[in-house]
Amino acid sequence: AVEIMKAGADDYVIKEHLKRVGPSIYKAIEKKKEEKDKRTAQETLIKSEAKYKTVLATTMDGFYITNCEAKIIEVNNSFSKIIGYSREELLNMHVCDLDVKETESEIERRIKKIIATGFDRFETQHKRKDGTIIDLEVSISYSQDDGGMFFCFMRDITERKNSDQQLHESLYYNEQIISNARVGIIVLNPEMKIVVWNPYMEEITNVSSAFVLN
Repeated sequence: AVEIMKAGADDYVIKEHLKRVGPSIYKAIEKKKEEKDKRTAQETLIKSEAKYKTVLATTMDGFYITNCEAKIIEVNNSFSKIIGYSREELLNMHVCDLDVKETESEIERRIKKIIATGFDRFETQHKRKDGTIIDLEVSISYSQDDGGMFFCFMRDITERKNSDQQLHESLYYNEQIISNARVGIIVLNPEMKIVVWNPYMEEITNVSSAFVLN
């Protein structure tokens, strides 16, 4: 009986001890779990930032981030090469220091529009450090993080614009030659449909181009 009573007393002591230390153990386990979750989140963030920096470093498109005052707060190497300024120089500049197509007030209006819509795509012109003007196709997304940030991707389309201009000028000159030629000129498309009937053809046939082309 004495042994049974001692066993019961020991069991009682153990249970009481567990009641006292139980919450402490639970808190310690929860704290450990929180620390592990925090480390996991930090590791995920670090990996995400590394991936983000790798993408920006290797993309051919220019990229920069601005705040709501249009001050550049981050920029990738591609844009630095496109515009001719170093990263350090760009981080001390505003968009209005580069843009030559829009005035400061027009840039402010565009900022308000992007904040309202969240996104915009347009063409503009920037001045390089050497003074040359380049044409850019711009895509901007807005984020409310850190007081508001604009993520700007830029593609240099100067060569394409120059090619379009040259093509336009070439077509214009060809039209002038065809229109003023003192010889009848007819142009057919691959389906053998007449697409050009110049004024001299009208003159020698007495048939208008409007009638032929329709």
